[in-house]
Amino acid sequence: MRASELCGAELALWVARAEGLEQPAIEMDECVAGGHAHGYVPHENWAQGGPIAERERISLVAEEGVSFQSELQWKATITAPTEIITYGPTPLIAAMRAFVAHKFGDPIVDE
Repeated sequence: MRASELCGAELALWVARAEGLEQPAIEMDECVAGGHAHGYVPHENWAQGGPIAERERISLVAEEGVSFQSELQWKATITAPTEIITYGPTPLIAAMRAFVAHKFGDPIVDE
């Protein structure tokens, strides 16, 4: 599995694991972790994913024509200690993919 292709509840699950949240799991197509009553969705909710992107210093840039569909994509970059670049249809998806790839590699290697 590649971090750069994760989406939805699977992406949230891997972000929760990278954050060290207690007992992250997918229940009814939703990630539950760390006591989040309405699901853990850092790839959709800036209140959850924004602090991660800021703390990890993830750079976000909108780019045209990166995908095969020539649609707007977001590029997320983490530069330290090695450069990680991922893309996504939204800034948070791109950023959370970069965060997971930074923590576990791409393809993902569970520590």
